[in-house]
Amino acid sequence: MPLFPPTGAVDRDALAAAVARGWPGDIALERCLKASQNHTFAAARADGTRLVVRATPDPDNANWGRIQDEITLVRYMDAAGLPVCAPVSTKSGEWVERDGPLTIVVFHYAVGEPLPFHELRWLTDEAVVAAWGRWLGRFHVASRRFAVEHPEVAARLRPWDSLHDGVLREVPVDPRDVALEGDPEHFGVLHGDLNTSNFFWDAARGEICVFDWDQCQRGWFLLDVAQACVGGAVMLPEWGMPLAGTPVPEAQDPERFLGW
Repeated sequence: MPLFPPTGAVDRDALAAAVARGWPGDIALERCLKASQNHTFAAARADGTRLVVRATPDPDNANWGRIQDEITLVRYMDAAGLPVCAPVSTKSGEWVERDGPLTIVVFHYAVGEPLPFHELRWLTDEAVVAAWGRWLGRFHVASRRFAVEHPEVAARLRPWDSLHDGVLREVPVDPRDVALEGDPEHFGVLHGDLNTSNFFWDAARGEICVFDWDQCQRGWFLLDVAQACVGGAVMLPEWGMPLAGTPVPEAQDPERFLGW
């Protein structure tokens, strides 16, 4: 099975009609932002409020429970004061809507601006890197509370080695890490994909605004940190720019990134 299994096409007009039926505020669909396992569209209300509509093609409705748990986690983090793209409730007060083969969620649009990977500001701007680390720290504190207050949801989240058809299942784990799996100070609910494409930089507030929670999972808190660091600062010096392989002079000092 491929890393991201192909999904069916999304009928834009049918999706727009479903959103109009389900959500208040005269929401208009705009451009498609991304089409993979989820199809995400920029959208806006008549009053100018910017939103994102996410449609997941799922004819068998196999992911309903997983998506409900994801939204429960995001709503909790929003209530805890973390900068996240909170979901928007439907006309009936729900958060997730089912329409034909689609599972639909509407989110508030991220505050701030994107940080394109190739521009490397996420690597070279101390303010951005420090805010990234602060967000992760705040999230992991709140995550521990979430696991206590919503133990049934935390227990249902996918384990770290089951995502993407279990591609990591055969990876050997250090015995010291295995011993920490039962320790809630070290092992718990993760975002699971906090790379630079999944947050905006809000310079006015000096913080990041995080979205794309569909890989939330259970694992070591350091796995969230490693995903952020290894995905760029640690790999770039050795392997160069993804796909092109060209050297990245700005990445020759990963200790600076880690120190920030």
